[in-house]
Amino acid sequence: MIASTAAYDAGKLFTGSKVVRSVFLDRQALDLLSTLVPDTYLDLVDVVVGIYCFDRVVRRADARWTRALNLTIHQRDTQRLMRSLSSLRSLLAEATGDAWSLSAAASVEPSAAPRPALFKLRPLDGFTFALFSGGLDSLAGAIRFLESDRTARLALFSVATGTRTTRIQRQLAVALQRRYGKRVEHVQLRLLLHPANKYDKDSQRSRALVHATLGLSASVLSGSHELLVFENGVGAFNLPFNFAAGLADHSCAVRPGFLPRIEGFVGDFLGGSYQIRNESLLLTKSQLVRAIADAGHKDLVQYTVSCDSFPLRQAGPPQCGHCTSCILRRQALHAADMTSLDPGQLYAFDITRHDCDELAVMHGQSGKIASLLRQSEPYRGLVTEYPELGTLPVGVRSKAICDLYATYCKEWESLTWPSLAASAA
Repeated sequence: MIASTAAYDAGKLFTGSKVVRSVFLDRQALDLLSTLVPDTYLDLVDVVVGIYCFDRVVRRADARWTRALNLTIHQRDTQRLMRSLSSLRSLLAEATGDAWSLSAAASVEPSAAPRPALFKLRPLDGFTFALFSGGLDSLAGAIRFLESDRTARLALFSVATGTRTTRIQRQLAVALQRRYGKRVEHVQLRLLLHPANKYDKDSQRSRALVHATLGLSASVLSGSHELLVFENGVGAFNLPFNFAAGLADHSCAVRPGFLPRIEGFVGDFLGGSYQIRNESLLLTKSQLVRAIADAGHKDLVQYTVSCDSFPLRQAGPPQCGHCTSCILRRQALHAADMTSLDPGQLYAFDITRHDCDELAVMHGQSGKIASLLRQSEPYRGLVTEYPELGTLPVGVRSKAICDLYATYCKEWESLTWPSLAASAA
């Protein structure tokens, strides 16, 4: 097991007395929501940003996936962190697969002095907040939400961790504002690590926790108690595969049983009761992306990204094409009769023509699920094989889950990629 110890204080990560990483956190997003961001929120930001920074710095070894991480977080008010430590440790253990030891210490940074807002405030009363990553699901979910209620107003909350991501999120948000006018606002918070060229790209499981926590905090600052997530049901449950080497990293970040625990942590820290709700849980990715075509916005698909390794640090296409996220994206677009929007040259590897391990396990899993659904008690069979499906949100019935996966399996069966014939051989 890899062991590492550090402290996070005032935007810097220390090992001993040495600064190993500094953080640029552009708080313009929060300043737009509150003339003076209260210390409570700034402490919460320090907690999740410090965790994210440490997660990125400590590299994993292939044979020793689990790390022992000892982090001291400096706070303006240590009591808030102390009362939420138990729920936070549990969250991090499940989200990252690591053993976390967390402690709080008094910050050397004084409380923020009252100051005028950096920009003219744009009141967001009456807006619903939703996470907006710049991915295909977040675009489709936002369009579906806005089309379902022509009076609804949506605040898209983004955390940008790189310059390309910043540009993509802004480009899509501006496009939606042109189409939906004042019903759409974009609140973007930039989170950049320095130096940027020295980090563990394979270790960022804490990222979803950071995004959800900051998004919920922004929503609360604006006077709301709810945050929406747009993640298709197959991606949200993220069922484990029959793993081949290198396919063991499996996130639980938006599983239905995990989101309430993020709510609990934020509630413990800020005081209050909050909700994170996945609006797209009972839809496959293909069903979800059809909302883009139905609304006449197919031209926006080309600007979205889905790749786990984005951006590829090499010349050529920015998406790898063979990670499970790229494969699910392509499966969804092709099953939705949107093939023309998904040419192979957008990817470094064209999964429709060439087989790979990731395609084999995803295709094989769909076949296994299809066989479980043919049993006399399909949901019981699914839960026995995949316990992750045993925890459902209030109001979601087991039949809806069976219907979700039945549709997903039929979508795979509808594909005629040459690579699938090779995978089945």
